[in-house]
Amino acid sequence: MAHVGQIVESVGNPDTEDESGQPMDIITLCQQVIDLGSSKLTTDIKVSVEMCGRFAFLCETYITFAKALATPSEKKDGGVKKTDFWGTVDKNLEELRESKNHNKVRISMVIGDILADNRKAYGAADLDQLIKESPPMFS
Repeated sequence: MAHVGQIVESVGNPDTEDESGQPMDIITLCQQVIDLGSSKLTTDIKVSVEMCGRFAFLCETYITFAKALATPSEKKDGGVKKTDFWGTVDKNLEELRESKNHNKVRISMVIGDILADNRKAYGAADLDQLIKESPPMFS
């Protein structure tokens, strides 16, 4: 599981205009998470476009999660405690799957849009090499 601290660091503070945090591009975030795990076990995990899309989804979820925490309201949002980040991720994933009728291509298109938005906001990480190294998604 990703370390939430890395996600927080990568997006900065969504509640302020404070630029003191150093938001990072999505490839750097993914590599830092891999590096966290490789300090504990030997791994040959490499950053992929799919991984970048998944982490972009986590970043987007974190931003809405952090804003919800900052707003005084009910303690639960859709049956999930507002302090349960991973519960929120699960809920958002299920909503995405249901909204796209569990169609993998349509879900991938949404994740691709989220990744594109992340790259605009946090740096247009060069995905070209990752794309060249990735096996075809739907073969």
